[in-house]
Amino acid sequence: MSFITSSLLPESGVSSWLLPQMLSERGKRIKTDSRDARLIAKCLCCNWYHPVVIPAAEDEAVRDYLRMIEDHQGALKKLK
Repeated sequence: MSFITSSLLPESGVSSWLLPQMLSERGKRIKTDSRDARLIAKCLCCNWYHPVVIPAAEDEAVRDYLRMIEDHQGALKKLK
């Protein structure tokens, strides 16, 4: 699930968690939904996962603005 999808769900009255990407277990290269489901359940049961904070629209706008400033500063340094 993406940030966009998870930000639209509460508007529809659906609660959800966005979890960080899972690390695969060593030696288990075959990825299956049932194995993923068991791992997610185990992590949630043991409180090993905490929901990812979804930034508000204002926070994203500020982040984009700050990145723009950094990009312009880098471009100015290259010109000098």
